[in-house]
Amino acid sequence: MFFRVNAGEAERHASGLVKLYHDVYEGTYPINEIKFERLVKKMLEEDTHLWWVAVDRDRDRIASACAGMPNHWNKTFESCRAATHPDYSGKSYRLAESLYSLCLREIIRHRNAEMVVSYLRTKGMTDIMKFGAHPVAIVGSDLGKHIVRHRREVHLMGLLVNPLRDDIVRVEPPEGSFANYDFVRSEILRGMNFPKIVKAAYPSNILVGPEMDDKFTFEGIMLNYGYIELSKSLEIRCMKHETSVMPEKLARAVAGLIGSFDGKAEYASLYILVDKTSYADVLMSIGFEVAAYLPGWFEMGGMRYDALKMTKRSGNEEMAYHGIKEIAEKFRKGLN
Repeated sequence: MFFRVNAGEAERHASGLVKLYHDVYEGTYPINEIKFERLVKKMLEEDTHLWWVAVDRDRDRIASACAGMPNHWNKTFESCRAATHPDYSGKSYRLAESLYSLCLREIIRHRNAEMVVSYLRTKGMTDIMKFGAHPVAIVGSDLGKHIVRHRREVHLMGLLVNPLRDDIVRVEPPEGSFANYDFVRSEILRGMNFPKIVKAAYPSNILVGPEMDDKFTFEGIMLNYGYIELSKSLEIRCMKHETSVMPEKLARAVAGLIGSFDGKAEYASLYILVDKTSYADVLMSIGFEVAAYLPGWFEMGGMRYDALKMTKRSGNEEMAYHGIKEIAEKFRKGLN
């Protein structure tokens, strides 16, 4: 039986969700808020996620689940937390397909959901999202943000423009902004349907992302960041600065932030507007690479601007691909 978990059912379903993710990931789920019943209960009570579950009534347990999570900073929703208990492996595709369809149907009715982003862990989930009623476009990967079972799991990234909206405007980047734009046109943009595309100047922002609690200051530059201890992953987000910043200075600030973790930040990621080519080039010189090209990722003043997801990895963990290595490597090669 499929149904939406409402805030009033938090007490009833929190423990079942914790057990589901524990069993699927053998106790190595990399996000703390899903590992502890009190945190899941709080999340359900606050109704911050759109949780959909499949319940096996005969065995009184959750067989499968997925969720939708709002990203208020750029008016997107993330389709996330897809998991099916191994006891139902023979039905996993059907369960995942049904739950994703129900969850997506609710997501695209939200006013804040101009786009939907998905992190695709398996070939099966990739097929569900690529060939469903509203196909997502594969735009790259995360190149191994999370550690699961002592290996860095690679997830493909998928983007969908809300098919119910006709007011979403993407600003095309200036010519020459990205050297591999032919690959982007043929492999990414042709799979995305923006209602309107215009030519206009890009904003002065360099790094973009949500404001986070942790801050690092370097010679007048303040970087917002988040750190995921379980995965030794650093998420560098928006940047504030009082005067103009030369690319080399930004690179020193980013390197300084990574270095402040004394080797415990083995993975770092950031979003940079695609027209900031000199900054992207300098970040590449200190070990970053382009993981994904994100059309319309940054929203400002009713317009959406393209960005790059760039990552740097220094750990020695083995990489884990669940049937998606060929696709992930194709985009890694095509974007770099």
